[in-house]
Amino acid sequence: MTKTAAELMAELEKKPEFIQMRQRQNERFIALGEIYREDEAELLKDLSEVGIEVGSVWDLVNAKNDYFVAVPVLLKHLNKAHHPKTTSGIARALAIPKLSENDELWNSLASLYSKTRPDRSIAVPEERGCQEALAIALETISSPARLSGLRALVEENPEGDCIDLLKSRLAKLEST
Repeated sequence: MTKTAAELMAELEKKPEFIQMRQRQNERFIALGEIYREDEAELLKDLSEVGIEVGSVWDLVNAKNDYFVAVPVLLKHLNKAHHPKTTSGIARALAIPKLSENDELWNSLASLYSKTRPDRSIAVPEERGCQEALAIALETISSPARLSGLRALVEENPEGDCIDLLKSRLAKLEST
């Protein structure tokens, strides 16, 4: 007879090696949380100064509220040295189609995408996903006016994360 998930978990919870592994995992999550909090502290302070109260930049991702007042702050921090998870959150928060005419944003995202290593070359799992977030933001703000820049970006980064997303957007823009 096969065991249920609950039965298997009950057995695992009795094993010292499982308990130790779970404890190490919890300690790692707590340490990462502190790293992220410290890294975002200045960003959250700057957002608060423009009236945006959030616990993390990730609270802005897909938010229903209009937070355009935060765009200059987010753009400033996009160009600062942050943990890759923070940079990913900033990029995702800036993935707003209405920002397609913002040249500074486009240039910053494109430059960062080209400078950021793809996930397959990053050993630490918590540091992955940044190039993907940048690609999502670039795809979101791509417009016919960005056609040549998008084409150059795709040509310069053929092995980049989410390059197929950018190629698809390029093909769509070229066909219009």
